[in-house]
Amino acid sequence: MRVVPDDGYRSARLVLIGEMPAQHEEAQGRPFVGPSGGVLAKWWRDVGLQRSDFYITNVVPYRHNKANKVESVPWDERQQYVEELHDRIAALDDPWLIVPTGNTALQALVGKTGITRHRGSIYAYRDRRGRIIKVIPTIHPAALFRTPYWEKRCIMDWRRIASDVTFRDLRLPEREHFIKPSISDLQDFYEDAKQRAKCLVFDIETPRKKLQMQEGVYKSGKRKGLPKIKTTLGDARITLVGFSFESHFSFTVDTTLEYWRDEQQLKEAWDVIRLLMALPVPKGGQNAYAFDVPWLLEPDYACPVTNFLWDSLCLNHTRDGRDDHAMHYQQSLYTREPYHKDEAKDPDEMSKWTSDLDQFRRYNGKDCCVALDLIDEHLSYLGERNRLQFY
Repeated sequence: MRVVPDDGYRSARLVLIGEMPAQHEEAQGRPFVGPSGGVLAKWWRDVGLQRSDFYITNVVPYRHNKANKVESVPWDERQQYVEELHDRIAALDDPWLIVPTGNTALQALVGKTGITRHRGSIYAYRDRRGRIIKVIPTIHPAALFRTPYWEKRCIMDWRRIASDVTFRDLRLPEREHFIKPSISDLQDFYEDAKQRAKCLVFDIETPRKKLQMQEGVYKSGKRKGLPKIKTTLGDARITLVGFSFESHFSFTVDTTLEYWRDEQQLKEAWDVIRLLMALPVPKGGQNAYAFDVPWLLEPDYACPVTNFLWDSLCLNHTRDGRDDHAMHYQQSLYTREPYHKDEAKDPDEMSKWTSDLDQFRRYNGKDCCVALDLIDEHLSYLGERNRLQFY
């Protein structure tokens, strides 16, 4: 076993964290060398960075096995190395930005897993000296040898990193999500949108409600005589309709009887939603043309959308037809909103429903604001290049 020591100056503003040294790192006794180091060096040159800008380390300081799988390191040992990582960060002079390149480092710093989902997002890490340090995860360059089409997102991440290391603060969007309106609130929002909206973005949520049904009774054991309950999922339904025409504000309407508690109130809510959708102002959304608009046209809702023009998914396809078009991917490239697409779901639920309804409503609001940001970004980009006619 050969320990690969950290590399770089303690005074560096940038900290790069890998998971475990590979064969070339072990042979040369330096982290991030060999083919991975060559890929990084190219990316860094393109964005104005160089190796001397970084303090470079790994969570596990030695090559544990030929497969280079950090998961093969015993959990207790891994946790010990995570503790040592926190100590090493605290010993640095004044780091401004940390770049984790794997789930182990990502989870150690911000408590999240899924590097491919969270890459490009901006998070905060409090070190053991109480300092708040910016974190921008990205994919390890070695992953490009298996998945070459990830290169664009990696380059975009490094552009963001190179820009963000010039300032300390996170600069995350400040948004207000109005999630529990009354009928009068909804009517006021309609009047405001009618007067001021230049583009009205909307988004619907269609989870399947969890249902419990009795299937006989227990015939033996401790539960003898008690009812057997089976949990099933009902039909999908529109439960939320969200709107935004300003990047900093969203308005979410719950469309369930459980929320309004009165059939007449629910009918009035839908009446105002239909008025909003009928406004002549251009409408927009993310994948709304293929998903949201047909849902709203269903006989149960009878809510046609007037003047639907801008779909951020289709706009991104116009921008680069070979790229991914999911909202969370687009927002990681073109906005400063951190990844939020798991916020609406309990991990053990099949219904895409959360037990925290307020969180679900805020999730809907974030979708609206992000879609509006993406539409503005794509319209600016395509307009400057005279490509809107193609859209």
